[in-house]
Amino acid sequence: MRLLSVGYKESIAEFANEDLEIVFLIDTFESIDTIPNKKNFEKRVFISNNTDDFFAYSTLLRSDIKEVDGVIASDEFTTFNAYALSVFYGVSLISASTAVKFRDKYLQKETLRRAKVPVTNFYMENQLSEELFNSNKKFIVKPNSGTGTELTQLVSNTKETKEAVRLIQKEGTEYNAVLIEEFVDGSEYFVDGWIRNGKIYALSLSKYHMGPLFKSLGERSVGITLPVEDYKEEYQEITYLATKSLTALGYTYGIFHMEFFQEKETKKWIFNEVGARLGGSSQDKLFEYYFGENLYKKQIEIACQQRTQDTIENLTVLHPTGKYVGVLLIQAPRDVPKFLPNVGDFSNENVIDIRYDWRFGQELPSMEKGYDRKFGRLMVSGDSFMAVDQELFIVENEFNKLIREE
Repeated sequence: MRLLSVGYKESIAEFANEDLEIVFLIDTFESIDTIPNKKNFEKRVFISNNTDDFFAYSTLLRSDIKEVDGVIASDEFTTFNAYALSVFYGVSLISASTAVKFRDKYLQKETLRRAKVPVTNFYMENQLSEELFNSNKKFIVKPNSGTGTELTQLVSNTKETKEAVRLIQKEGTEYNAVLIEEFVDGSEYFVDGWIRNGKIYALSLSKYHMGPLFKSLGERSVGITLPVEDYKEEYQEITYLATKSLTALGYTYGIFHMEFFQEKETKKWIFNEVGARLGGSSQDKLFEYYFGENLYKKQIEIACQQRTQDTIENLTVLHPTGKYVGVLLIQAPRDVPKFLPNVGDFSNENVIDIRYDWRFGQELPSMEKGYDRKFGRLMVSGDSFMAVDQELFIVENEFNKLIREE
């Protein structure tokens, strides 16, 4: 069996074996000199722009990649390109309309609004008027097809909005439009899982310690996954909304990552966005911890159409139980570390996982350039939300000491 991945990710490469060859289509824009050595049963094809579907397909054919059993995207930016290549190879699992809606946030929200899923008011830049700001509302301005929180800004008047739009149009030349959304005063949550034949089989609900908007400002950012025992009503509501949202988009078989707001006063859930991908906060390891299932492995199985027919009429959805689990995006140190610790190097037994996006020989990333330029991630468990928050603080301090040791 052969899998094509648009973009490289080491967590995907780990699953290459004698039964599964993985071909990575790697953009030379990536730091290819820091990608780990090639593993057995892995092939790499390099291209100057892996989002150009014609050149991507022709390059693959010239590299003798004439057949594949499935195609996946390693990140949100290439999800539509992965869909296009899956069509070229005759292994597509979704429609073109569904694929577009996972990249175009306006179309996504419009589809869900029509399906009666609660969404905040949203506009394109040409739909704004002075009257919108008369009620002292705040707005979020972001690229309509952006990824992460890049170029996302909070505004409160027409002048700030126009400046934010100009910045996106200047700096984000790869984006086709700007989306403006009414700001929701409340908490933000993210949801991860997989759906099969229109039924959600596993779903985790996590709460951002601070909204992702603040990640781009370089603030300490934490997401903590909540156990179902303490949040039964929330899980019931979110599972229903997630199923309704995914089926409305025509996505009935695959992994997903979505975000919701919960209004402070009404406690009403408001849909934010969804991607046909893994979340960026070590969700593969999170699912291994809770369910013994790796989401990257599940993504590969789904892409290669290793489907199992449902025989359960009354499905019990898997939800996290027992511990709370928190993820911390590690701020890059000012000086190059002398040592990168593993889980076993910490004295704290609640450390579940640590992984690095930075390697020796690379320039240290700057959080001022956006939260996606991260150094690494820590995962810690605890008995309560506040306990995990405290554990993350303690482990982060120990990490900063360990990296200075010879």
